[in-house]
Amino acid sequence: MGITHTTVAVRPIGNAKKPWKAVFLFDSGASTTLVPGNVLRRLGIKPFRRDPFEMADGSSVELDVGGAMLTIKGITVLCEVAFGPDDVEPLLGAVALQNANLTWDAQREILVPSPRLKPLK
Repeated sequence: MGITHTTVAVRPIGNAKKPWKAVFLFDSGASTTLVPGNVLRRLGIKPFRRDPFEMADGSSVELDVGGAMLTIKGITVLCEVAFGPDDVEPLLGAVALQNANLTWDAQREILVPSPRLKPLK
């Protein structure tokens, strides 16, 4: 597992509203992106379901999940985001990185573009 930080912009889907930008923790063991719930609600992002999550300490919680546009390293993608507690440190999940075609370079401890797959012949 690797840990780093990167700046991410969050905004509602289909909305040109000014995004909320913050430094997100990226932990390669996390799959879902976690954003403070008060930030998502202020941006007008609404949950469409509630899911169980296992936290790093082993505890289980249920959190609302919504959709947002995330900009990571200049790449904008659509991604599911979990509504975390209002005081939570934002967490960038592996699914968002996959959506942005980024990968974790453990040796340099940075996020880098993934090598593109060659089309099948």
